[in-house]
Amino acid sequence: MNDSYLKSNDLTVQQLRWFCQVYELGSFAAAARQSGYAPPTLWEQVRKLEKKYGEKLFDRKGRNIQPTHAADLLYKTFVPVLATLDSSFERARELTGPTRTVLNIVTGMRMMLEELAPILIDYQKGNPHVELRLQHGDDKTARSLIVADQADLGLTLEPGPSIDADPVVIQRAYDLKYLAVFPARHPLAKKAQISLKDLVRYPLVVGSHGTQSRMVLDQSLHREELLDRRNIAIETTNSAITVACVRAGAGVGVMAGLANSPLTHGLKTHSLAESLGHAHVVFVTKKGRQLTNTIRGLMKVINAGMDK
Repeated sequence: MNDSYLKSNDLTVQQLRWFCQVYELGSFAAAARQSGYAPPTLWEQVRKLEKKYGEKLFDRKGRNIQPTHAADLLYKTFVPVLATLDSSFERARELTGPTRTVLNIVTGMRMMLEELAPILIDYQKGNPHVELRLQHGDDKTARSLIVADQADLGLTLEPGPSIDADPVVIQRAYDLKYLAVFPARHPLAKKAQISLKDLVRYPLVVGSHGTQSRMVLDQSLHREELLDRRNIAIETTNSAITVACVRAGAGVGVMAGLANSPLTHGLKTHSLAESLGHAHVVFVTKKGRQLTNTIRGLMKVINAGMDK
């Protein structure tokens, strides 16, 4: 019997959970309030983990604590382990057949308005035992809710490299085109194709700094040496707000979406795929979680609905 087995055999699920709570909340007091145990109890369990691993896990910074590199490593390791254990109960319940189930989904406002609403309605008609609860959020919010077990499935635009910092799994769902959106009487409406040089001649309504659509736009403008010529009128946090600003006459919107959708009814849309490529919508789930047949079934329905 090797030494690593002896060390891991002494660990308890409660120890791992308490450590993760302290790590996520950044405070023994906050973790104690969440768990219902006294701070010294949690502190003692973390001390036992430090002794087992031979590494310091938290440094004190005044009244706050700062996780060490060892704590970062253990957190990324423990979260999937706990997710696997927790989800095993859901998987076991499915063995008896369909049961009343609640699915919490987090997605963007535009996705709900344009493509997901009819698909989810059809899904629920065929699965009356499933109650769908929908939440609005961008990719960062979705990842946060997924990790905190406040959402079962996220649907967002594919995030950037920072996703590596989160214990989540990303799977491709479907693709969208990047679009230019403007009023029907806008000068761009007369053009068969729109280039980035055309876009920078007008005020733009774009995603806020750090969003995937904004990064794609800025990188493309930079490649064509047009970045300094852009004229950003308004930055928004979601495409539904972008469309509202375009309707109000604020400028030309740049967003990922569906052409000729209900959201952009009465406006003109032109594909920017040649300049910006395609946006990828992804499923987000918690790393380590065993997906139930209900979640897998919903993912398949969304894939099939968008392939039509």
